[in-house]
Amino acid sequence: DRIEQNENDGTWRILDYKTSESPKKPKEAHLQRINQSKLDSIPDWAINEFDDKSCKWTNLQIPLYVHSAKSILREETICTGYFNLSNTQESVKIEIWEDFGDDFLESAVNCAEGISESISECNFWPPTDSPKYDNYSGIIFGDCDSSFDPSEILKR
Repeated sequence: DRIEQNENDGTWRILDYKTSESPKKPKEAHLQRINQSKLDSIPDWAINEFDDKSCKWTNLQIPLYVHSAKSILREETICTGYFNLSNTQESVKIEIWEDFGDDFLESAVNCAEGISESISECNFWPPTDSPKYDNYSGIIFGDCDSSFDPSEILKR
């Protein structure tokens, strides 16, 4: 990943390097549209409303990079996006999150705080879909429920 400052105008930009055969735009990778019928099952802190559409945060990487950089650099505006590295020359490019601003940043930080609070309170409800990447299935033998006794963990 990369943080850079434009030597001509002094603006800052954070780029997240991504390798993929089908690169995504940053907003698409961080937010997922949700139907009104599912709103009740999602914590308020995970929801972002924009352009009259309800979305839930699925990734907080870029917003948390920007949040951290703003506090360190003491800058109000930091541009952000992906540097997509793909298998075709046409798809290797920088994808800027054009409308990323304080509203998205505030919503993402609120979501991160909600996640942290839920973990601290051992509140892991509601259950979510299976993760896209499961690096731990091999050590829990593919079945978390039979590998751990949650009551034993909570005693500690």
